Amino acid sequence: MRIERKKVGKMKEIKPCPFCGGKGGIMFGGVNSVWVNCQQCDADGPWVDNNEDDAIDKWNTRIQKDMKVYVVLEQTSYSDYEFCGVHGTREQAQKRLNEVVKEIPRQKDNLYIEEYEMEIVG
Repeated sequence: MRIERKKVGKMKEIKPCPFCGGKGGIMFGGVNSVWVNCQQCDADGPWVDNNEDDAIDKWNTRIQKDMKVYVVLEQTSYSDYEFCGVHGTREQAQKRLNEVVKEIPRQKDNLYIEEYEMEIVG
């Protein structure tokens, strides 16, 4: 279960999503997990233990040369796929895939994790 809440007091600036430019928000889940999630494309930053500032710092760290990301895809037809999120580690992608399967068990055979190597352009 994902819960979003606002921090009381001054919070660090959250940079736009590095994938789509969308707005990021602080998310809380499990017992102590905190991360930044893009409200537009559902990309997750690295999960950290109970430290909002650390989660924001990790989200704000931009793509490094040869960085890999893991994308969860749902196959909706023979040749069409729906984007279900971008994650910084395979473990995060697997956790998201497991959440979707738990919510909609029939989707299990239609979900995939693909690895992409990011490239710095510009």
